[in-house]
Amino acid sequence: MDNQEYRHEPILTNEDMDIAFFVRHDPRSYVTKHWHESVEIIYFLEGDADFFLDQRIISPQAGQCMVVNANVVHSSRNMNGNRSILLQIPLKVLERHLPGSEKAFFEVPLQTSDERVSKSLMKLKRIILGMKETLDKKEEGYAFRFHSLVYELLYRLYHDFRSNRAGTGEVLDTDKDRSRLGEIMDYTEMHYAREISLAEIAGVIYLQPEYFCRYFKKCMGITYLEYLNEIRLSHIYRDLTDTDLPLYRILQRHGFKNYKLFRKLFYNRFQCTPGQMREHIHSDTVREPV
Repeated sequence: MDNQEYRHEPILTNEDMDIAFFVRHDPRSYVTKHWHESVEIIYFLEGDADFFLDQRIISPQAGQCMVVNANVVHSSRNMNGNRSILLQIPLKVLERHLPGSEKAFFEVPLQTSDERVSKSLMKLKRIILGMKETLDKKEEGYAFRFHSLVYELLYRLYHDFRSNRAGTGEVLDTDKDRSRLGEIMDYTEMHYAREISLAEIAGVIYLQPEYFCRYFKKCMGITYLEYLNEIRLSHIYRDLTDTDLPLYRILQRHGFKNYKLFRKLFYNRFQCTPGQMREHIHSDTVREPV
């Protein structure tokens, strides 16, 4: 569900295990609410980011590990650029090796004062860095070493960080919900630049507008209008950072007609004005991570 573009180092996708592992350079990004049908582990090598999930803001920094559980609705914001190792483990991989684990939920703290948990965190980080080192060196037989580290990581994740609690907040537990919401998000992405009535968007998944409003809020944690404006903001953000178009042209392009509302929403999300953001991006002190 995430259509944000990134620059990548070479990707290793293990066809036997269906996992993906790569190093990602993200100059700047704002990704609206979405989910993955995989457990996503992000180890930050440089920079930081903000993740909005489970009614919280989590802000991992360099040297910390962020885990986003499968089917948890979340969004993210990266204002200053970062470089990270990204590992994606589909639920079917867990289920293949550990039947019944498709609903597994993992709690991995950014940091902790608990000595036992701290040791487990260090082991997890060493495994991830070991996977990167193995791919960087590519010594003879490196694939065997990489595969062994994948299994070690899965073991550590399952043994040390599995939680009995189901995720609170917005978790899409059923295929029906994921299919419905996927249709809504695809339709919104195609038509966000014009007005979309509640009757129109509810009709996409054959619901009455009143029920649709309750359903969407329950699944996504925000109203559909809030989501629509978030989509518009994400496109406006990209044009602000990637083009020199004047603001009024950008707003016209992406369907924002109420300038006062736009200013309020933009400031609430980014803690600055559009002009301040452009100054920040183009200042000599801001450099993309190498």
